[in-house]
Amino acid sequence: MSDMIRNLELATGGPNPEVLGVVVVAVDCEGHEILSHYSGKTSLNLNANLIDETSVFRLASCTKLITAIAALRLLFQTHSQPLLALDDLELISTHLPELTALDIIDSSPGNKDFAYRSRVKPLTLRHLLTHTSGVGYDMVDPRLRAWRKRRGERTMSLHGPLPEAVTRPLLFEPGEGWVYGGGVWTRYQDERSRLLIFSTFQTQGQ
Repeated sequence: MSDMIRNLELATGGPNPEVLGVVVVAVDCEGHEILSHYSGKTSLNLNANLIDETSVFRLASCTKLITAIAALRLLFQTHSQPLLALDDLELISTHLPELTALDIIDSSPGNKDFAYRSRVKPLTLRHLLTHTSGVGYDMVDPRLRAWRKRRGERTMSLHGPLPEAVTRPLLFEPGEGWVYGGGVWTRYQDERSRLLIFSTFQTQGQ
């Protein structure tokens, strides 16, 4: 472990660090902590504070991983009826009608005329968790940026109200491509269906 800590310190130290900052916690299969270390700075600001045990970070897309792990644990639990099904054809349509009502944008990037086609294949939780749902980010994909601009809107993925921020055309049929996105819909679906993943963990002691 001493070699790992030394490498972390080297990577985050000096005037031109390779990594801005690192927080590492490792546990063994029984949940015992075997490593806890932090080093580096909290931001790119030259006067930024050093990372310590009180530092607070925005989780941002790390919430996708947390949500996915929680969902899979509930899916594969054996002591009771699973609350989720990856390939349930009705789960998304029941709890996220806004998502299942979206058409697919069928225009090439840079095309001033927008064309759309109806979605044919069903949307599932598996698609959302594996980024194969067709849901993309409007601040990344040029077609979705242009779509927002045509509507007189700014990109809304990171700061708009739900569900409006994530209500935008799909980029392809579910299962026929890969694009980063969909995590917000997954969390929103959890709220809608009242699965209360994290509350379940707390009450069941998982």
